[in-house]
Amino acid sequence: MTKPASSFINGRWVEGTADTTSRFNPSAPEEAVTTYHQAGSEELAQAIQAAADAAPAWDRLGILARGRILAAARFRGEKRIEIDAVAAVTA
Repeated sequence: MTKPASSFINGRWVEGTADTTSRFNPSAPEEAVTTYHQAGSEELAQAIQAAADAAPAWDRLGILARGRILAAARFRGEKRIEIDAVAAVTA
């Protein structure tokens, strides 16, 4: 099973424009788990600009609100990994 991967930049998923990379299943090395284009200089510039644009609003939130947001993002990331793992096993 191959699934697309990309970078989350400025609220949207952006496909990379650099070299293609594959990640393989360690128990079946011939099986590509994901193949994607790495982020290139264009995506890097977009991410840096988005971070610079968001910095003032992020700072105004305060440390507690930022902590809650980061904890929620971590939880969502963990759930996404679990869902992807189940999908890979049942495919």
